[in-house]
Amino acid sequence: NLIQLQIAFLLNYFWLCQLNWMVLEAVTLYKAVVQVFNTYIRAAKLKYCIIGWGLPLIFPILGFVWGGKQFVNPETCFVRKSFGLVTFYAPMAFGIMVNWILFFFIIRAVFKATMARAEQTEMTKVKMRVVSTTHLMVSFTLYHLRRCL
Repeated sequence: NLIQLQIAFLLNYFWLCQLNWMVLEAVTLYKAVVQVFNTYIRAAKLKYCIIGWGLPLIFPILGFVWGGKQFVNPETCFVRKSFGLVTFYAPMAFGIMVNWILFFFIIRAVFKATMARAEQTEMTKVKMRVVSTTHLMVSFTLYHLRRCL
């Protein structure tokens, strides 16, 4: 049925688009948090739109060309498992894996920055203690020298 084929095609496409935009958002977050410098992308919105809407289109087209009317499961109006492994599940698994990898890189960068700040805070405390102790030692020395004179 043509309607089932269109529904399966569009469901496959829009699910992949949704995941692809999540990956693009993770890449943007990675650039903002981890790379920070030299992250400017010329015409970034246009490139992200081409990648976000264009790349997922490849897989349903591939499945449709490969399977024709056998591409769709008439019971679910979605891709058959035999075609879905290549045109849906593999790209989804890859996108989820990339998201997790970027997530761990971002978390690692955040923890490193937090630990560096904590170390700086500890160093600041140590420096303040050294300065305070030195100041007290000089003050007591001058006080006692003045008393002795």
